[in-house]
Amino acid sequence: MIGTAERATDAPATARELVAELAATEAAEAKLSPAERVERIAGSLPAHEAMAAVEHRFGVMILVEEHLPASDARGRIAAGEALGALGLFTPEPETDGGAARDWPAAALIAERGSRSGEDFLLSGDLRLATADADGNLALVREAGEGGDRCRLAWLDLRQAEARGIERLSPAGEVPQRLTCHGTPVGADAVSAPIDPGSGGTLDRALAGYAELWGLAAVTVARQGVVALRRAARLAGYPSAQLVATAVTEVEIEAEVALAGVRLRLEESEPRETRDALARSWAAALAAGRALALTAETTRSLRDRFALETDGPFAGPSSAGLTTGLGGVTFLEHALARELGIGRPEEEAP
Repeated sequence: MIGTAERATDAPATARELVAELAATEAAEAKLSPAERVERIAGSLPAHEAMAAVEHRFGVMILVEEHLPASDARGRIAAGEALGALGLFTPEPETDGGAARDWPAAALIAERGSRSGEDFLLSGDLRLATADADGNLALVREAGEGGDRCRLAWLDLRQAEARGIERLSPAGEVPQRLTCHGTPVGADAVSAPIDPGSGGTLDRALAGYAELWGLAAVTVARQGVVALRRAARLAGYPSAQLVATAVTEVEIEAEVALAGVRLRLEESEPRETRDALARSWAAALAAGRALALTAETTRSLRDRFALETDGPFAGPSSAGLTTGLGGVTFLEHALARELGIGRPEEEAP
């Protein structure tokens, strides 16, 4: 089963170590498909570290290469010297009568700095699914005479406090919450204006990442099912039947989600049309729901029957596993956007 193989004693134990190894073996890694890479990552790291590594490699790295080619972050990431996180999924989306808002939302406000107008000052809150990232890629909004413009910005988290970044979460806790108070960012770390939600390069890159995140998420969900099966064998009568039924429900959800993700990854069409993007988000949503259901079922069975579980949802890091890509609510809004739900009729695909 994917992700359940024993790790070699000299294998990377953290996302940071794996990122450095992947940078050194990029030529060999290039022979593998993205899905094969994700399966390798998921099988070689603890769940929360695997999700962080997937986010770095297939979310952060691709977006930085596309939108910040001249940045110092690009060189550090390519060399395996920096672990990046995505700050694109903050705050939680809101609804107005059930309608989906524009997504992803710009969490930070960007103002021009004082040095010849070339730098930016960022303010606002961020939520990250990676606990110890060296930096994060955020969507920022800059006010202008012709209206607001969105950009991507790399926020270096080294010496965070000295740069006006306040950590609101204890070290190592996931998700991590940060607040920026006029944090300076160089012009090379801020992209040209982009148009999120228009079906452009950002949307296509995020949809591609969502598919691979879905594969990692459903792999973790299946690891959780295996852990529940082990625990269920130790459950005493009469709780054993109730536990078995609950675990079976989770297992079915995970297997259906896995089939959907694999089917989407095997499709060769370009991720360019609204319909294609919607199918990518639908696969990710199914995986996200399976992941969330596994986490909730593990918590419920542990609390109700004192079930002693191991696996990905046993430790304190398990809370962060369901916040990648913003969680189920964000995924629902992303899919609704691509389906045209909540948009004026003339704008719907």
